[in-house]
Amino acid sequence: MSIETLYIPPKNSDTFIKQGDTIGKIEFVWDDATVDWTQAEIKMQIKDKNGKIVISLSNGSGITVESSVKWVIDERSKDDPILPHGELKGDIQYTYEGKTKTIYDVEYNILKQTTV
Repeated sequence: MSIETLYIPPKNSDTFIKQGDTIGKIEFVWDDATVDWTQAEIKMQIKDKNGKIVISLSNGSGITVESSVKWVIDERSKDDPILPHGELKGDIQYTYEGKTKTIYDVEYNILKQTTV
């Protein structure tokens, strides 16, 4: 069984993200959740091509748990540090009842900014 990849922006879409752009929030709803998200620790780390962490989010710091079945990666605004361009990779994992599980691989594709 493989882990699903979350593509930001979605693969094969007309959407793109350039350095400095606002990245809208991403919602996750789990109707059949065996995890109570209000009791879980959720983390997302994204690295650049050199292995440097460029995004590190967790509950209360970029990730908002809204209910036992819903959590959100918060909007990334123009005031956040500018992400490097290119393909950025990482994953999302949670810890619940002492067990840690990776739920998504993540790929950001950021185009080079030309206007400053």
